[in-house]
Amino acid sequence: LPGITDAVVIARPDTTGGTALVGYATGSVDPADARTALAQTLPEAMIPATVVVLAEIPLTPNGKVDRAA
Repeated sequence: LPGITDAVVIARPDTTGGTALVGYATGSVDPADARTALAQTLPEAMIPATVVVLAEIPLTPNGKVDRAA
């Protein structure tokens, strides 16, 4: 999407005991606009429940996404 420079989606436990997708993105993007744009192209099950904008995606020393961070 325009304005997003990098993105990661991770399945996290939600408050009801289930699992929810959480999207993490870098760049200049409004989280609500990102969800709206994704809803136009993806099935409902693939749209993150929440989009969090970060300054940078945490990486391991090997350059891979540090999902635990």
